[in-house]
Amino acid sequence: YEEYEKDYTVEYDFSTAGVSIVTIKSTKYPEITCNFHVFVKQPQNAGEEKPEEKIEITDVSLKTFGTAKTTYKVGERLDLSCYQVVGKYNGFEVNLPYTSQPANGEVLEETDTEITFYYDGGTLTQTIKVTEPWRVTFKDGEKTLYTLKVAGGELLKLPVVDERTGYTFDGWYNGDNGFKAGDSVTSDLELTAQWNANTYIVQFDANGGSDEMQDQPFVYDIKQALTENKFARAGYTFAGWATSADGDVVYADEYEVLNLTAENNVTVILYAVWTPNKAMITITMPETNDVEIGLESSEIGNDDKVTFTANEGFDSYAWYIDGETQTNANASTFVVDTSSKEAANYKVMVIVKDSDGNYYSATADLAIKK
Repeated sequence: YEEYEKDYTVEYDFSTAGVSIVTIKSTKYPEITCNFHVFVKQPQNAGEEKPEEKIEITDVSLKTFGTAKTTYKVGERLDLSCYQVVGKYNGFEVNLPYTSQPANGEVLEETDTEITFYYDGGTLTQTIKVTEPWRVTFKDGEKTLYTLKVAGGELLKLPVVDERTGYTFDGWYNGDNGFKAGDSVTSDLELTAQWNANTYIVQFDANGGSDEMQDQPFVYDIKQALTENKFARAGYTFAGWATSADGDVVYADEYEVLNLTAENNVTVILYAVWTPNKAMITITMPETNDVEIGLESSEIGNDDKVTFTANEGFDSYAWYIDGETQTNANASTFVVDTSSKEAANYKVMVIVKDSDGNYYSATADLAIKK
């Protein structure tokens, strides 16, 4: 009572001998009261011989009230809070103090346990139904991890699972229903680990090209073709995708890829790789060229370079492209790197001087298409 004296008041009258009523009232909830019948003995006067006193209790029985718990699982604690031994005295029903075996609050370890109630003058027995504990089995996919025995109503502490590459743990599920820590166990359960495949985004970088491409979503462990390249770059041909801006081709266009990353909610960037276009070259030698020079050209398509060659034996050589002096060309051969030039028509000219101081010239028409 002392533990709850702030919440309850007790009313009683022990002024006369016999059966008296003790009333306990809730101060928080006035509508809740509880009455008990108790014995009040007549006090003995000084010097008076104590008379022999005999109290006869009849019709002793076990009574339950409220929601008395009658079914248990092995491992649960016995709850006798709603059990009372009662009897009759002078026509009144009175509560009798008792002890029990097993005691109130004791853990039940055997099925179908018999409870013995001991009161002054006798015993009563009551068998309660105690069944085997619930079994909770934990599975990951088809693999059974272990099985726990859980007493009825016990709150289950869920195990921690190991990480799984490419997946995020979503919890334990009983069929389609999630089961979280603290949920009460009221039946046999089979809990399965739920894993969600990680998702990520592939972002395409033009890497010097133009136009746009949308990001592409991916799911771990699902193979999917990369979006067809939509980028373009003048003078270049798309070669594929690299994982760095200056890297080599790793994936061809529309290549089916799998698991570019195992992380969840991240972005993977693929960079376009460009190959310079090979020049389509046409060279025309006019018939009016000076035969003394004998201007010729190399075969076309040799690493995007064209070599022009004049006859040897002249004292000096000067090479021009569209009238602009080529300062790095002062020999009988002149190399034009077509990869560094725009697609256009060019006029290549060489002017030579012999030992007598005579000048000669020759020209060639160079057409570059890319």
